[in-house]
Amino acid sequence: MPLVDNDRDAHWKTKTPASNLAGELDSLSRRLETLFSDARRDCSHDPSVCVGEFVAFDDATPAPVSTNPHANSQGLTVALTPRKRFTDLILARVTRQACEELVEEQRQAERLREHGLLPRHRVLLHGVPGTGKTTLAEAFATELGLPFCKVLYHRVIGEQLADTIARLWRVFDAVRQFPCVLFFDEFETLAKERGDRSDETGLQRAVSTLLTQIDDVPWSVVLIAATNHLELMDSAAWRRFQLRLDLPKPSFEHVCEWLTRLGADLPLPARYAPERLAEHLCNPSWGELEEFTMGVRRRYVLAGTEARVEDILEERLQQYNTRFVSAY
Repeated sequence: MPLVDNDRDAHWKTKTPASNLAGELDSLSRRLETLFSDARRDCSHDPSVCVGEFVAFDDATPAPVSTNPHANSQGLTVALTPRKRFTDLILARVTRQACEELVEEQRQAERLREHGLLPRHRVLLHGVPGTGKTTLAEAFATELGLPFCKVLYHRVIGEQLADTIARLWRVFDAVRQFPCVLFFDEFETLAKERGDRSDETGLQRAVSTLLTQIDDVPWSVVLIAATNHLELMDSAAWRRFQLRLDLPKPSFEHVCEWLTRLGADLPLPARYAPERLAEHLCNPSWGELEEFTMGVRRRYVLAGTEARVEDILEERLQQYNTRFVSAY
């Protein structure tokens, strides 16, 4: 038997030289990258094309490998359905332009590769809570027509350092196989400054592993990280990101623009014109502003034919200014 195996090996080596094998592998790699680019262009018109379907199989039938990266992450990520688009957001002109340029680079990846260039695919979002970091990441996924996978820290971070590192490897191994948007919220939790002596858990030693994985992510995977505390992040992690965007709280003009959209759906009374209503809201975050307008719309729909927008706005403003509803 050993002689037969050796003969077979010798025959294989003779039939398929190493140089031919290397060439075939290189050709296959280029073909796969082309398919990724083609699939992304198709998905930009119909995002549902990129979402894998879950089909039940009996025990006797092996299940195929899922095309959804979340299905292969062993529960370390959650797949969310992206709904927001750039047109749904109010962004500063420079910020919007930067986002649209990255999307264009991803869609024109093959054209860039023909000139020895690659599209950018690593984005860092910074801002206080409620400034729309998660919403913007979601909009990237919608515009690119890609699955939106959010990392679950409570499952990634283990009691032992070795467990955390191993789970990080699993997350990146899963998403590396298929194009997607991989989202890390509160990124400073993992990418903490390695010189921080206050960290007694040893988690900071996983930063080197994280940086290595970030470097190895292919361009077909758009990695987006969000943080509220840029000062806590390791400087080496910060430099890994090709596009770094600061998302401030909305200006007074942006608040008025948002409320003008509300006025397009509801008959706002003169005393609550967008400019006057913005003064009552007192410098809200994007999250607070969205929740306020959604609350107005809910009450308007539920009130039916008896709806009085002025009464609804007065009630919503009262609750907004107290930030809670008393139980007494």
